[in-house]
Amino acid sequence: MALNEIMAAEQDPSVLSIYRLNVDGRDIGKFRSSGVLFSTGTGSTGWLYSARQITAREVNNLKHIIGLQNDHSVELIDYKMAKKISQQTVYPPDSEKIYYFVREGFQETNISEGFCSNLLVTNEMLRGMVKIDGHTTIPIGMGDQFSMKIDPKHHLRCLKLII
Repeated sequence: MALNEIMAAEQDPSVLSIYRLNVDGRDIGKFRSSGVLFSTGTGSTGWLYSARQITAREVNNLKHIIGLQNDHSVELIDYKMAKKISQQTVYPPDSEKIYYFVREGFQETNISEGFCSNLLVTNEMLRGMVKIDGHTTIPIGMGDQFSMKIDPKHHLRCLKLII
């Protein structure tokens, strides 16, 4: 059981993580990244929020790039825009959804994050690992698969990892 999140990645952080994702029964492709993060509603305000967070400075930079920036930019507006964008993945602790997020990676498909009910991960890493709630580590090898779904028996929704 995971209360907050599960992360799958190569054990050595300098090595590319490679894996396939099947989301709600649909193969969405092969990914290459620094890892993939799966979150419950309880974990959506922690690691997931931090990993996906947009800052006011990034909003300001984007406005400047697309020509919306003027000399009198209001920092409070940039902050509010950044907060609104960043909070799109914050959801209730008792939700029956899982959020998956491919961390800053190159993907062969364009579906690198989103909400779902069931996930199946196929490992293509030589020395992969699954990290549960930041403290429990389970090694996974080439070709190993694991799945996740919300366990509705718990008031706070937990991910159930099946290896």
